[in-house]
Amino acid sequence: MVEQSLNELIYSIAMEEDALAHIICAETGKIHAAINTPGITIKELLCINNYVDDALGSIIRLENFLTAKLEIALRKEKGCF
Repeated sequence: MVEQSLNELIYSIAMEEDALAHIICAETGKIHAAINTPGITIKELLCINNYVDDALGSIIRLENFLTAKLEIALRKEKGCF
């Protein structure tokens, strides 16, 4: 039962990681589209950059949470509460 719960937890973390990877790719696409847009201004590029920076900051915070979640689960699995 504990092993199944741990497997399900690890699977859910992996699915969240996959979703985050897709978000990162989308943010990369925004930057590429912006720099290839004729006539885009520096101000517009900076606004897009700030938006992407905010999104990546949120992803980093979620990554830290997922790492902590995994570490706690692995400690419990080893019997270390």
